[in-house]
Amino acid sequence: MVALALNLLAALMMTGVVLHEQIVHYPLFDEVGKKQFKLFMREHVLKTSYFVGPVLIFESIVALWLAIMTPSIQATLALLLLVGVWIVTFMLLIPDYRDLAMEKDKKAIRKLLRNNLLRVGLWAARSLLLLSLLWHTTTITHW
Repeated sequence: MVALALNLLAALMMTGVVLHEQIVHYPLFDEVGKKQFKLFMREHVLKTSYFVGPVLIFESIVALWLAIMTPSIQATLALLLLVGVWIVTFMLLIPDYRDLAMEKDKKAIRKLLRNNLLRVGLWAARSLLLLSLLWHTTTITHW
């Protein structure tokens, strides 16, 4: 139960982060001037990684813990959704960030927004799955 609660906490945190990025932060990239954009991107990556990095590592550990300690289709699927997040991050988002670190490019910003939608979907699905698993677990426990 603790592993499930920690998974849900991390998943909800990251769902909130990627939704904020998608709706608020990434669209504001358009507002940053071309001259300031390189510095802005460097600061954005640095400051975001201070928060997101530890949460991602924590989420990965507790997702693995849940899948090992509570073997089920749902726990395995929750882990696979997180693996999908990592794949999308490394295969799509990091290259998008590299492109934007070189220069401000509206097409690259749009591409980042499109690619980040995949992470939004994966984390939202993970959060909903974990919520339903918690609900199912606590409902059965109390009956």
